[in-house]
This record gives sequence, C-alpha cells and structure tokens, in this order.
Amino acid sequence: MNNIYRDFTIRNWQERDRAAAASVIEQVLQEYGLPWEPTGADRDVLEVETAYLSAGGEFWVSNGKDRLWERLPITRLLAARRR
Repeated sequence: MNNIYRDFTIRNWQERDRAAAASVIEQVLQEYGLPWEPTGADRDVLEVETAYLSAGGEFWVSNGKDRLWERLPITRLLAARRR
C-alpha cells in the first residue's frame, strides 16, 4: 500500500519505521497517562514481522509530506490482521 490522503501518505511498514512507530505509540500512551509496555501489551509494534506480517497481516504507517511521525494518531489503528 502507498496511498496519499490530503497531506498524509499511508504506506506499508518498513523495518526502518520500527523506532519511529514505537516512539509514536509511546508518546500517545503517555499523553493518556498509560504506561509504555515494550515487553508486554505494546510488544507488537516492536515485532511487526512476527505479530503481523508472518501471520498474513499488515501494518501500515502514516507520515506528513514534510514531517515524519509527528503525532499521527492512525499508525496503530491501521494495523490489521487478515483472517
């Protein structure tokens, strides 16, 4: 996938996205007063290959045209598993 919607690009996750995607999830959790659990509930964002891709699923990321990963709330919401 590689789609453009308004000022955002939505595309397939790539290995180089690992740290940035994890950072976005961590920041959002902190904003809501929730803990970042990289070895627990949030492990999937660090192990995308195992949690999604090898299971036949997809993990999409989004970024603005001028900035990468600046408080984009749809990163994890667009993660999907195929049945």
